[in-house]
Amino acid sequence: MLQNINKHLMANLKIVRPQKFLAKYKKFKILVDGQDIGDIADGETMEFDLAQGAHKMCGKSRWRGSKEIYFSITGNEMVTYSLSRTNYNTIAFIIAIFIIFRRHFLDQYIDKGILVFIQWAGIIFILLNFTVFRNKHLEFTRLS
Repeated sequence: MLQNINKHLMANLKIVRPQKFLAKYKKFKILVDGQDIGDIADGETMEFDLAQGAHKMCGKSRWRGSKEIYFSITGNEMVTYSLSRTNYNTIAFIIAIFIIFRRHFLDQYIDKGILVFIQWAGIIFILLNFTVFRNKHLEFTRLS
């Protein structure tokens, strides 16, 4: 009898992780109310039973993660979120490649002053990406 009551008071949280090339082999940790409820792989969908009420959720990937999001869930409701990487990583990767290979390809075509400015702006962006923006690497989007 107690199990039926508890199941009746539970709601469902569904997390969908779309397939992405750059993060294909990384699993993202999902935390709800500060507790680790599982790791989600590329292209995977996971469902969790949660108690009714207000919850906070965030995603982690090593030392980087997402902003905490707050949601309420009631009755037999199913709440669905998509968890994916943001474009900050891709931009940082492109800037790093530019900085590494700029001497070989661009020095002959672009003024050195402009190249130095772009290089330092890129370095600052990369540093911000791994410090200030570290909780913006993953993003939850509510689907339903």
